[in-house]
Amino acid sequence: MWKFLIKILFIGLFVSFSTSDDFQNFKETKIRKTESSAIQSSETLTYRLPNNSFPLAYDIILKTDIDKGEFAFTGKVKIHVKVIEATDKITLHYKQIEIDTINLLQNDSLTLISSNLQFSLIQSHSFLIISLPFVYQSDSEFVLEVSYHGELRDDAAGFYRANYTTGDGNVIWFATTQFEIHDARHAMPCYDEPAIRAPMALTIVHGKNYSAVANMEVDEVHEIDAEYVETKFKPTPSMQTYLLAFLVSDFESIDAIDSRIPQKIYAKPMSIRNNEANFSANVVGPILRAHENHLGINYPLNKMDHAAITQFTFGAMENFGLITYLERALLLNPNTSADFAEASKFLIIRIIAHEYAHQYFGNIVSPQWWSYTFLNEGLATLFEVLIPNMLYPEMKFMDRFVTHNMPQAFLADSINAWSMSHYTEHPDELWTKFNNIGYEKSGCIMRMFQEVLTPQTFAKGLNLYLNDMYFKAATPDDLHRNLQAVYDVDFPSNSLDIGEAMLTWENQAGYPLITVQIYDNHFILTQRRYPVSNGEIYAVPITIATKTRHDFNKKTPKVWLTTENAAFSHSEFEFNVTNDDWIILNIQQIGYYRIDYDINLWHSIIAQLIESPETINSINRAVLQDEIYLAWSELNRVKADDVLNILSYFDRENEPIAWSKAQTTIATLNNRLFGTEIYEKFLNYLINITTSHVKELGYDRITDESSTISSLRSSTKSWNCIALDENCLNHELKKLRDYLTLPSASAAFDYCHGLRLIDVKTFYNLTQAVQFNESFENRENFLNNLGCTLNEENLKLLLNISISVNNKLSLADRSNLLINTMGRSVVALNLTLDFLISNFNLVNMRIPSSFKTILSSMASYINVQPHIEKTEELLTILLRDTIIDKNDAINVRNIYLKNIKWQIDNYDDIEKWFAINSGKKLMISIGIIVICNFVSFLRRFL
Repeated sequence: MWKFLIKILFIGLFVSFSTSDDFQNFKETKIRKTESSAIQSSETLTYRLPNNSFPLAYDIILKTDIDKGEFAFTGKVKIHVKVIEATDKITLHYKQIEIDTINLLQNDSLTLISSNLQFSLIQSHSFLIISLPFVYQSDSEFVLEVSYHGELRDDAAGFYRANYTTGDGNVIWFATTQFEIHDARHAMPCYDEPAIRAPMALTIVHGKNYSAVANMEVDEVHEIDAEYVETKFKPTPSMQTYLLAFLVSDFESIDAIDSRIPQKIYAKPMSIRNNEANFSANVVGPILRAHENHLGINYPLNKMDHAAITQFTFGAMENFGLITYLERALLLNPNTSADFAEASKFLIIRIIAHEYAHQYFGNIVSPQWWSYTFLNEGLATLFEVLIPNMLYPEMKFMDRFVTHNMPQAFLADSINAWSMSHYTEHPDELWTKFNNIGYEKSGCIMRMFQEVLTPQTFAKGLNLYLNDMYFKAATPDDLHRNLQAVYDVDFPSNSLDIGEAMLTWENQAGYPLITVQIYDNHFILTQRRYPVSNGEIYAVPITIATKTRHDFNKKTPKVWLTTENAAFSHSEFEFNVTNDDWIILNIQQIGYYRIDYDINLWHSIIAQLIESPETINSINRAVLQDEIYLAWSELNRVKADDVLNILSYFDRENEPIAWSKAQTTIATLNNRLFGTEIYEKFLNYLINITTSHVKELGYDRITDESSTISSLRSSTKSWNCIALDENCLNHELKKLRDYLTLPSASAAFDYCHGLRLIDVKTFYNLTQAVQFNESFENRENFLNNLGCTLNEENLKLLLNISISVNNKLSLADRSNLLINTMGRSVVALNLTLDFLISNFNLVNMRIPSSFKTILSSMASYINVQPHIEKTEELLTILLRDTIIDKNDAINVRNIYLKNIKWQIDNYDDIEKWFAINSGKKLMISIGIIVICNFVSFLRRFL
């Protein structure tokens, strides 16, 4: 009863302290695209071009003086136009360019019909509306010649300028392009929509000391005069304007190895000479060949160039024949550390595979409109792991899809209001198509149907789709139709309507949570959109494994859940389940949904993991960590002791994917038990489940070891050190000392753990360096981790440095120093609280306007009575001296009261699990503190 009363009191207090609901705008960040904020237009004028004409071909001439550091450019484009409906006006797109003249030319002879045509501009819609001298009838053809000028942009969009700095400090300028979604219109007036294709002939006039590359091979280069050359390229195939690309620079290149077609890697000269392009040169050939083999269609151009761009907004851009990349997405310094090199290889391989997938899905077959971006990005997101997984199986790319792509999709989809196929046409709203719904969710849906149809049938369906829509614009129905045609041949007795099933995912936002129960020889399954349902019903493929039939490779569903709830007999799954069986749904998490098991099923699953974890597939073992965290933190299906039980087998868990998924649970326990009476017990628990791995793997990477070993070591060693295992800390300390004393030693150590046991003298020397030597090597890393030391004398010195005027620390440095100290250990939190209480005036003086940030960070670590009392003492002082206001204090209390609620809900179970018999005492003391705080709150503010 006492516990219930405290809960009721707490809930009341929590509501009282909350002044308003906090909502943060969710911004999807991805290496390739960044979502812009949506703009709702009240204008009635459509942003789409009229359908009264289309281009048959473009002939483009551009001139740039970028080699001189000059940013103006001139251009002339001849557009061969065909009329569809009788008209005397042609509407094109333009953007941030000045139109000089527009002439009308004969279709074949290019002789002048009319010069200086009248035109009008609608800047808000990027429309250039050209008035023809008379009405042209349907099927008429003519050429519009538009002369214009503009300036290379500085926002990494359109035809833009970029630069790099040489080793001797010289700034070298170059010009390049980024036209997706709607910026080709900056390089030339055009039909700038994804469904409109035409061949493009490009000529660039540029300084003779620079070279030009573009989508196609160079046709000819000839000198114009002593300063300029003209580089003429072969015409492109019929393609969308957003895929046009070119680069005018002094870049150098190397040839790719083992490639069916010529491929080059372009980069600034120093990068090529430092061999930073060598890794990419070795992988682009195999990645292209694997795409061709899997899809049964050759890449259609005769060459492919890859260019590393210094200023580039996205990760990469899939331009036909010339893919452009952010430098770190293409280049790899051969002298980098082994761990960083491994991560870079993953990134580079994935992005190259993604962009090569776009040569098919996006370039060969384009979307009819940006609403169907998921046809491009969903398949490319799947292929960025599918193809590398075939080529480099030891790197386990598909595992990373489960650990990275799917959680990003679930997170975005839980708060997103739009479906994959939602329609929009405002130029700024279009960027909302390139968020984690367009990428991650779409990739998850494509992966789900790949397994539902079987990978072989899915690949044949894509081949049919690509051939059917070759160099055309597609809608989802085109994909559905071709997949169905192949599926019906391969599985003639099927009853699956692929389009009907896929549309439930494409046209509805969100994802389902499937609740599963066993009752009277039936599986009772219920679906609802999570976390909030508006009645959405999805076509959910159900796969299942049990204790008596645990084939985790049978990923094709026996049944579908297409209603809100349904009962399936055991015979429908072709097996029976006994009372002591466990069951696991969604084999290898192929389906884009999550599972809510009842408590009895959880206990059976946990028992199996403890007894023999390898019985359950490694991907499902990993996913179970996600599901039990959801069941614990959101669904209230399990308790904290269940969570500790499921982690207890991790001393035998050798799959890094499972450790990755357990990260959230372990971190939550670590943060919420911080400072409590059982925190040391929890740290010992972490040591117990990590030590066997660390002993077997060692602390340091060895030459040519697999990425699986590296990832497993990284996870287990990290938690072993966080748990303050002395062997781990001494190892990192030795590497730190070697770095400080041996000229040849590298910085390949964990700064925080290396500083844990640092001696007073060395610590003092480091603090002197970071205070006064702004060029001190790795200064920021040391500054942000000095607070990890466990020595009280060191910590007191560091805290005093934050308010000393006799150093070169910036305001940000001082604030970060405090924030990066308080939560590193219990002793650091105690000392920081005492320091802030004793020195609040100096802190406020030396780091003005910082107390709000410092207090918010500090409040997240407050879990126990002594820390609550000190926090309240500090708040009282700061309120008294008006350093903070009432709302600031309320915000701090709200943060630590959430921690207290967690303690009330979980501490007793955890205490019992660790066999500590003081839970009641702690809970009562917490209740008393809550009551005291409430009384104090009333006195001060009411």
